[in-house]
Amino acid sequence: MVRREYFAVSTYGEVKKSVCIIPPVFGIPVVFHLLPEITKAIDRGVRIRLMVSPRFVALSSMLSNQEGETLEKLQRGLDIRLVQNFNSCFGITDDSVVVLFQPHPADRDRVLSVVKIRDSGLAKNLNEEFELLWSTGEEFDLQKELKETQSQRKRNLKN
Repeated sequence: MVRREYFAVSTYGEVKKSVCIIPPVFGIPVVFHLLPEITKAIDRGVRIRLMVSPRFVALSSMLSNQEGETLEKLQRGLDIRLVQNFNSCFGITDDSVVVLFQPHPADRDRVLSVVKIRDSGLAKNLNEEFELLWSTGEEFDLQKELKETQSQRKRNLKN
């Protein structure tokens, strides 16, 4: 497991009530490794809100490969919104822990560093920023997207 994946797994393993996250674009492969931890968090009643750029929509293709129970949990416990423009990538867990992703200056699709800070004041401030972005985001209907992805696969198999 790559260091960033371990970091993400440990973060989801620790969360008790909520996660609000704007992941960097590189996060699609990391999400695949996180699915067991994400579903465990959903089982514990954790509310997960994910805000992504339209480039992240490939996520629905990856999720459509999941088994029935996992897929049902993700549809039930994961809220996703698409946001066109955001300049920072961060996460807030349990209203007290902040995870900051520092993009690489030469390549915005890579992360230079990840920092985890336990500070409820900073978490509150970033949560306000998250809520502003969330309110402008377009709701991503995971169930609808998954059905469309599965239909597309069936059409491709027929051809």
